[in-house]
Amino acid sequence: MNQLIQTLISDPDRTNALAAVANVTLAVLALIVAIVSIVYTRRSLASQTRHNVLSVKPIPFLHLRTRGKFLEIELVNNGLGPLFILEYDLSGLDLIDHNIAPNLPKPVSSVEVFTTTGLKNRVVPQQEGFNLIKISPRDKSHEAENYITQCLKMIGNMSISIKYTDIYGTVFDPYQKKLDWFLTQSVNLGD
Repeated sequence: MNQLIQTLISDPDRTNALAAVANVTLAVLALIVAIVSIVYTRRSLASQTRHNVLSVKPIPFLHLRTRGKFLEIELVNNGLGPLFILEYDLSGLDLIDHNIAPNLPKPVSSVEVFTTTGLKNRVVPQQEGFNLIKISPRDKSHEAENYITQCLKMIGNMSISIKYTDIYGTVFDPYQKKLDWFLTQSVNLGD
């Protein structure tokens, strides 16, 4: 070690050249570390942004249920963030409006139908929903069950399309569903 120090002291030009090479080498290494750091930071930021969007993504789901004496078709937000409805189309809605609602038999007290204008720009909070169609019979008679079965057949010819976004304004592919699976449903109002 002493010999190296003596050599560096005795030859200042060589010492300056070695110092210049060492400085350039350190500068290049610092530049490489900075570039790698920037690349990883950008990847991390993109991953965090993707996570933030997915962590509040709304997930629409159409749910059929009979609850007590009600038949409900409900749009539920199964996602983790609010669902903002931009556009809504329930094709065949006029079948219920014109064919069922005006001709309600005695066992059925009401048919509630939510229309397109009532849903546009509506917000559905996470893990909540609202009825698209709700049928409420007065009693649990055979006639009421037949009436609801008739409604299910009409609903089975419908389809739904919902354009929606999340809190970031991300427009997702429209939620589209044919309601033909309602044709296979049966109704038992029970006691």
